[in-house]
Amino acid sequence: LEEAEVIRVAWEACGEFGPIEGLSLRLGHGGLLEEIMEVAGISAASRSGVRSVLQQLQHASWTKMRSGLASAGCSVSALETMGKFAALRGPAASTLDKLGLLLKASPAIKALRQLLLLLEAFAVKLSVIVDPLL
Repeated sequence: LEEAEVIRVAWEACGEFGPIEGLSLRLGHGGLLEEIMEVAGISAASRSGVRSVLQQLQHASWTKMRSGLASAGCSVSALETMGKFAALRGPAASTLDKLGLLLKASPAIKALRQLLLLLEAFAVKLSVIVDPLL
């Protein structure tokens, strides 16, 4: 995956400035977000607006994200589902395991797992956080 190579190069470049401690990498996947929106029942017509809100509020609390998503036309049911997925954000391995239980045979989860394996093979020592709504 090209993404693993880019991350490896960035990791090495950051290392040129001295020891890297406490650095973490937040990962998301567009395909994963699409699958989550499908499960949440968000219409194809509304998805662009939802992605826009999520991008603008990616560092905000769930309360602010929920408000933004509601203003983008998400139903209460969709907000509840999105909130459950947002709550799964965390360390890569455990988050992908939890997501795998909810989204069987997900190509996005498979791609993220492959990316993690490549990062490990490249000896990239980063704390990796998977953010399902990123």
